[in-house]
Amino acid sequence: MQRHRRSTKSCSGTRASRVSILTALSVNKTRTCVRDGMAMIYIPTEDQLAMARRHVEDGEGHVARQEALIAELDRNGHAKLAVEARALLTTLETSLRLMREDLARIEKESRGSGDPD
Repeated sequence: MQRHRRSTKSCSGTRASRVSILTALSVNKTRTCVRDGMAMIYIPTEDQLAMARRHVEDGEGHVARQEALIAELDRNGHAKLAVEARALLTTLETSLRLMREDLARIEKESRGSGDPD
């Protein structure tokens, strides 16, 4: 079991007030910052990039699967269910668009300064 070390650095590099940060002693070096009762987790850019790519890949799979299910429902005469499945497909497509936008933002950031601190 890994332990956490308590330090007193400020979140996001701000000088406003010193806050307690729990620094995870883990391989991926994530940090948890607690400010005003809210917890924020900072993930290194490389990890964010890998996670965003995985989310897009998973989202594309969900959309493809939903499209296949809709085609099967249509073939089998389940028009009412197909309408509901299309509504879900619209939601999945919207989520995928947002995932792609997030990936593009993270890729742009990773080419820039890198670490958000």
